[in-house]
Amino acid sequence: MSYLQLVISPSENSTGNISAISFNSHLLFINQDTETMAKAYWIAHVTVTNMDEYSKYVETAPAAFQKYGAKILARGGRHEIMEGEGRARNVVIEFDSIDDAIACYRSDEYQQARAHRADPGVADITIVEGI
Repeated sequence: MSYLQLVISPSENSTGNISAISFNSHLLFINQDTETMAKAYWIAHVTVTNMDEYSKYVETAPAAFQKYGAKILARGGRHEIMEGEGRARNVVIEFDSIDDAIACYRSDEYQQARAHRADPGVADITIVEGI
């Protein structure tokens, strides 16, 4: 005998749409919640060469982050390089969507702050969409 069981499991990010189906004891996960978007992250690796000048970036960048709802998950702090070349400062910033993350980077507010970071530091920044 075949049977189908629908599992409705609302979460803080969903509207309660179907998130799992059980068919003949096999659980199939699906996501039909079109209102939930994947988070996105700035991953930055930075070497500061002049902290006095870099501090101007630190003072001005938060305006852009606040405007786009960014949440700083890691900034500086203890780290260990496991592979490849590393930098002294590592930053992870969360955004609600990849569109917000990109818009923040391209915003006038961030570009003005970035101008203070260009000379007193070297940075590699990647924007990645979460799953």
